[in-house]
Amino acid sequence: MFGLHAAVTRQSQDDQPDGGWRAEEALTIQQAFKAFTIDAAYSAYQEDIIGTLETGKWAGFIVLDEDIFTMDPKQLCKTKVLQTWVAGERQYVSD
Repeated sequence: MFGLHAAVTRQSQDDQPDGGWRAEEALTIQQAFKAFTIDAAYSAYQEDIIGTLETGKWAGFIVLDEDIFTMDPKQLCKTKVLQTWVAGERQYVSD
């Protein structure tokens, strides 16, 4: 979540620097999410097995406590992971 926050706000978790570092390079949340999912899989030559939720691919995903696509981007780094799933099996559940 820290990476998404930084990509979208161009700031650290404590909102520094003011206005964001090279703010003109900020991504939308949709662009940042894509970069961390299918684009990352593509760069590793694994887009056929990971990166999206599709039949025949590993089901690796997280469940969050907030909708990252509608929330204030400054709050992204405070989003909590409720569950983590790897290869279709739950690996983590928050307290």
